[in-house]
Amino acid sequence: MRKPRTYEQLRRIEDWLQNRKCTRKLVREARSGSDLLKIPTVMTESNKESARKYDWSLLGPDMRCPREGDVYIAVRDVPACSMIYFRAPFTGGEKVLIPSGTRIRVPLDPVYENPITILASPTDYKEMEKDFVPESDLRDPKYAGYGLAIDIHEFKEGLQLEGEKTGVNFAQC
Repeated sequence: MRKPRTYEQLRRIEDWLQNRKCTRKLVREARSGSDLLKIPTVMTESNKESARKYDWSLLGPDMRCPREGDVYIAVRDVPACSMIYFRAPFTGGEKVLIPSGTRIRVPLDPVYENPITILASPTDYKEMEKDFVPESDLRDPKYAGYGLAIDIHEFKEGLQLEGEKTGVNFAQC
């Protein structure tokens, strides 16, 4: 296990990263922007944006940022995180698979230009609730609903924009 870095080491690393945005060495070693965000240093917002852009560069030039109101159909089982909302200062979550054939809707435009996670919900929200939320959470009096968080790579590979004939037809945001 690596020794914890001192405050001075972290400050020097942060200065170094800030001056270079995302270094070539970090980019070569990372497989995705998510990997870059996991680097055990202090990351600045500009470095996080560089990591998101790098992640998007791995998706190819045909990637289009999902927009509010878009409806997609799962062309295979898609891993996702079911985010469970409560009327309390805590939310839960479960790893789930979105079954092939499920229609999902993107409820809001992404916050970032190059998001690495897409938030969505099934078009048949109530019917799918029992598949994505544990029974104990459904019975909780503070339960307030759920949503799905889908990694952008899984999103591209496993979902197809409704009305498209083959594959996901994406173009940059």
